[in-house]
Amino acid sequence: MSEWEIHDEIDWRILSKDGKNVLTRWCIVHYTNDRPTKTMIAIGINPSGKTLSSQDNTEPDSVSMTARRLRSFADKANCDRIVLFNIFPIATDSVSSLAKEINERERKEGCDSICEENVCKIDSIMNQLALESSNTKVLLCYGRGIRKHVKLEMCRNKILSILSSRELPMYYLDLTSDNIPRHPNSCKKDSEFKRCYYKNEELKFGETKSE
Repeated sequence: MSEWEIHDEIDWRILSKDGKNVLTRWCIVHYTNDRPTKTMIAIGINPSGKTLSSQDNTEPDSVSMTARRLRSFADKANCDRIVLFNIFPIATDSVSSLAKEINERERKEGCDSICEENVCKIDSIMNQLALESSNTKVLLCYGRGIRKHVKLEMCRNKILSILSSRELPMYYLDLTSDNIPRHPNSCKKDSEFKRCYYKNEELKFGETKSE
């Protein structure tokens, strides 16, 4: 397996006052090569509030089980960089508490502005990283968390519209019984990349194996 590292961009996150936890994360990048030739964009549901922001220089980067699984699938796809975006950029301790967080923010400030800011950040970051269809593939892996709140599907569709406009090929690994791209942690280790398409505000799934 490749030697992966985390490339932190401080502009793409907001930390807690003690600097140990991520409150908001628009993007995190994992890479094996500082001059990557092929990138996998992963679309998750939202960042974990337990994500460590940084490590002591003598300690290795701490990564979640989800990140380790994504690295494994990226290796399988011959990608040397993972760019992880989330449908909702606000961190929570668990996906189960996501709906409560959205409802609270709806009462205070509304979620539409958070969604719009997230979409703008994603578009800007993709420009900075020069992500092109010739060397980039998108993995949808947000799981059943998408059903936690009606706003999440709205946010997802705006992100998928950006990806479609850039003609980036989209994939999934496995589907749930209700046709939702599975979270990496619930996918089989030998799952293959399969094509999906976003057209006319509808996500359709196919069985074409990736190159």
